[in-house]
Amino acid sequence: MEKVIIGKEAYLSTYKNYKLGLLTLKKYEKWFPVCSSPELAGIVADITADGHLGKGLVQFISKDKNNAIRFGNEVFNLFKIEGKIRRPPSNTKIWEFLICRNVFCRVLNLCGTPWGDKVTKEFYVPNSISH
Repeated sequence: MEKVIIGKEAYLSTYKNYKLGLLTLKKYEKWFPVCSSPELAGIVADITADGHLGKGLVQFISKDKNNAIRFGNEVFNLFKIEGKIRRPPSNTKIWEFLICRNVFCRVLNLCGTPWGDKVTKEFYVPNSISH
C-alpha cells in the first residue's frame, strides 16, 4: 500500500521565501503528494549508496554506463525530468548521471536521502527503504 511521504506543505516548509516555494510548486504540482514506492526507494538507495545530493545537484555514479542510464530512466519514469550522463574529467573510469534541479533535491531530501557529505555526518536509512 502506498503511503504519502511528502505533501505540499512539507515541501513548502523547505523555503524561507514562501512565495518562491509556491512558484516552484505550481510548476511541479503533479509530483505531489509524493508516495512511497519501490521505484522511489530505489532512487533514494542509489543516491545514498553511490551518489551525492547537494544544493541543486543530484549525482549518481557508476562504473557501468548502463547502470547510470537505468538510474536516469527510473527518475524520468517517476518524476518526468531528465538529466545528463557523462564521464567526469577527473575520473574517466566512471559514469555520472547528473540532475541539476533544486526542486528535485528538496524532494529527495524530504524522502530521506542524506544531504551533503555522507562520510562526515550521521544519517538514517528511511523507513521507505528499510521496510
